[in-house]
Amino acid sequence: MKTTAENPARSRQDEKLINSLRRKVCDYGADLEMDEEELAKTRARLAHNVEGREKFVQRLKERYDKEVTVLKKNLTILENEMAQQAKNFKSEREHCYALISQLEESVQQLQDQNNADTQMLEARAQQIVIADLDRLQQDIAQRHAQRSDDVPQAPRAPVEALIYS
Repeated sequence: MKTTAENPARSRQDEKLINSLRRKVCDYGADLEMDEEELAKTRARLAHNVEGREKFVQRLKERYDKEVTVLKKNLTILENEMAQQAKNFKSEREHCYALISQLEESVQQLQDQNNADTQMLEARAQQIVIADLDRLQQDIAQRHAQRSDDVPQAPRAPVEALIYS
């Protein structure tokens, strides 16, 4: 550095300028310190905010995971219920088919029994008719025998025609 003797004399204007610059340097130094303090505070706030956000995100993730677990359990329960309902439906359907089959067999048996009963009734009705006709013929024969010989007899063909018609 140069000593003051070597330095030429400064003018008043230079002194003012130097003093002004020194004040500005001091002011800027103070501003810089304040800005550095402010920067440190801002960084601390950001770090705190980041921690808070991390905790918030962690809580959200935990809630999400819990919800996913609950939904998976519910889905599993619903799938199990659906499978059980499908089994129940299948067994009920098979039971209904078995009942329908039994009903069809019962209806067929009733139809067969009805046909047999109808045939038996028709045969019995024919027997009754034939028996009635035989009685009528016997009654007619007895009356005829009781009548005198002068009364002409009615032909037998119409009565036999009634029997076989």
